[in-house]
Amino acid sequence: IKNQSKKYLSLLKAKVKNKIRKIRKLYYSINIEKEKQRLRLLGIREENVYLFLRGHNIYSLCVSLGRDVCEWILDEEKKKLNGNTTKIIELYNDRKTFKEKLKNNIHFEQYPAISKIGKDVEYYKILISS
Repeated sequence: IKNQSKKYLSLLKAKVKNKIRKIRKLYYSINIEKEKQRLRLLGIREENVYLFLRGHNIYSLCVSLGRDVCEWILDEEKKKLNGNTTKIIELYNDRKTFKEKLKNNIHFEQYPAISKIGKDVEYYKILISS
C-alpha cells in the first residue's frame, strides 16, 4: 500500500504528458502567453484551473486513493484487536467511508469560482420562475 499512490501518480503523469503532446500537435500555432493572459482576465489561474477541468476526475481519484488507505488502516486496527469480535464489530460500526469524510470536509463555498456558479444558478432560477 505504501507505493500504491506512486503507481496512480505515474499513470496520471503519463496520461497528462500524452494529452499535452496531442494538444500541442493540434494547436501548434496558438500563442500560449496570450491565452494565459486571457484566462487570467477570466480569473483562471494555475491554482484554481482544476476547478474548471474535469474536477470530478480528480475527486474520483482522491476517493479511490483515500479508500485504499482507509481499508489498509482498518485492516491494521483489526489485527491489533486479536480476534475480539465485539471490538471488531464496534470498529466497523464506528467507521465512515472516506467518500463521506471527504464530502464533509471540502468547503466548496471557499472557492470564488464555485461561489460564482452558485450565485449564477440562483439568479437563473429566479429568472426562470418569474
